[in-house]
Amino acid sequence: MSPSRFYVPVSLLVGLFAIADPATAQKLDGVKVMMHAAGSCSQFSIGAAKFTCKGFVYSSHANGRIAFTVPTGQGAITLSGSKDSQLEPTTYTLMIDTVRAGFQGGINNYDAKGSCTMRVSVDGKFVHSLKCRATNGIDSISLDFKGNGTPVEKMI
Repeated sequence: MSPSRFYVPVSLLVGLFAIADPATAQKLDGVKVMMHAAGSCSQFSIGAAKFTCKGFVYSSHANGRIAFTVPTGQGAITLSGSKDSQLEPTTYTLMIDTVRAGFQGGINNYDAKGSCTMRVSVDGKFVHSLKCRATNGIDSISLDFKGNGTPVEKMI
């Protein structure tokens, strides 16, 4: 793995996907699909805090949950939900109902409202963009990601 490559440690993913309620838990052993998309964010903010990004991880879970996880440098933010739509092959929309913030060894879960829209190639091998807007009622999350033209890397 090259040093400039985006990387989310498996232990961080396990921590971000695990929550106390077993009915809605997202555990790594329940992951059906996990893929990484490389690129950059023209905007990535949580409230007044601004971040950069080099990519994100998309994951689909056996319990029906979908998640987009983006590292922040100090941890990661996961936007997740269970309601989605893909009326055309190149546009996927996820309704966000939960935000997980993992910072400095702690993980906080927040009820949230919002959406993420991912634009992909017809064959699904390239992510062109990901745009997310969500709020927990106090802070807003804004993410504008553009893929770098490389194929997605399927991790699981």
